[in-house]
Amino acid sequence: MPRSDCCGIPLRGAVTVLGCALVVFCLGNGYTYGNMTPYMTSYLRNRSALSTDVRYADTLWISTGSILCSSFFMPILCMAEQYIPSRICILVGGWTFSLGIAVTYFSVSYSFVTTILSYGVLYAMGKSMAYPISLRMAIKWFPGRKGLVIGIIDACYGGSAFALNQIITRFINPDNLSPDQDINNNHYFTQDSLLDRVPYCFLLLGGIYAALSTVGVLLMKDPEVQAENGDAPGLKDTIQEIGDTGIKEDENRDQRHDDDGSLSPMETLKTVRFYIIWLVYFSLGVSIDIFYGLYKPYGETFITDDYFLSLVASFAAIANALGNLFWGFMVDRYSYKPVLVSLITACGVFQATLIATEYGGKAMYFIWVCCLGFSMNGIFSILPLIAIEMFGNKYYSVNYGLVHTAGIAFGLVGATISSQSKDTLGWHGLFLLSAGISVISFLLSLILYFKNWTMEKKSSSIL
Repeated sequence: MPRSDCCGIPLRGAVTVLGCALVVFCLGNGYTYGNMTPYMTSYLRNRSALSTDVRYADTLWISTGSILCSSFFMPILCMAEQYIPSRICILVGGWTFSLGIAVTYFSVSYSFVTTILSYGVLYAMGKSMAYPISLRMAIKWFPGRKGLVIGIIDACYGGSAFALNQIITRFINPDNLSPDQDINNNHYFTQDSLLDRVPYCFLLLGGIYAALSTVGVLLMKDPEVQAENGDAPGLKDTIQEIGDTGIKEDENRDQRHDDDGSLSPMETLKTVRFYIIWLVYFSLGVSIDIFYGLYKPYGETFITDDYFLSLVASFAAIANALGNLFWGFMVDRYSYKPVLVSLITACGVFQATLIATEYGGKAMYFIWVCCLGFSMNGIFSILPLIAIEMFGNKYYSVNYGLVHTAGIAFGLVGATISSQSKDTLGWHGLFLLSAGISVISFLLSLILYFKNWTMEKKSSSIL
């Protein structure tokens, strides 16, 4: 039987990674929120039935609602993978987040709260199932290249906003109109020609996401199922070849043994390392939440060119994609410890100096936003690898979901800080406070750096 690989790479695995990347591409909608915020907030103020006094600091709760629900539902919904085929879980998740975007056509015309429920909650429920299971599906095929595979898929996650931001802006604001209403240094659109297009954009995006998610799932194949069915002619040989580096042992251990060093969710919750990782993600997440929700409204205070601001958002997405590849590659080469410390340092420096961009003009704003996109989202390439190294592969989806519950806390804290402190602290104080909070994640990352933890139960620090 002919081998189904090329240069040691299983072709069916490469196609599966492509399918996973298509699904995750759609989830990159979350990174369009900073670009979408001015349009959505302006529409709510001018066209909604119940929320005509909403502010930018308030609408950050929409993205926060998404983070909260994704963090809450991820460990719960990922348990479905134990009973339902992975591809079905991903498809249900893909259709659910597509539906959440599409029905925002109706909810945005009614109120701020209903918009949170559709664009935030329903979207997040689908994402919380589709994202981690897609990652697990992909790394099953390439157990020795976890960092690279996760980096590639997360590059699609972050990089998709390059195309999506252009679609959104060109569809909603084809005439490159600038906000024409200034209230307390917040700039809003009131032009009818622009506002009329806002709800239809959600229908467009929902349709695109549903189609791409379906195609992505059709391209996937679970390597375990394929091997059991006997239709993976090159898979066994490929695993044997990679096994010279110790990967076959890891794969066999992950798939066939209960007592293999992998920690169950309950065991994971009893370890000190889990809470340190959780706190690292929490403190850095506050900074990420504030930055992505407000960088465009902040830019509008000194840049009156909506096309340029949309272009910045798109190139920040490219920087995000390159960052995911870079950080994933660096973890494979140097381990996550020094990479995590470096990433957090870069995030803190660029966020603390973001306020200088209003004096440096368009060029500096462009560079700083892209640098923050490059550095900040690397955490999403590193976290899955940390979860695998410390807690093992067997219960990865659920354990990663447990770490992701930090989003509940940082979502609430980030949104509360923004809505309650923005008017008092101003843009400068808000971004400096955000950078200060990231210092906590830096100090905690040093603990991870100097402490030698592996996933083996016998070496775990149990509370």
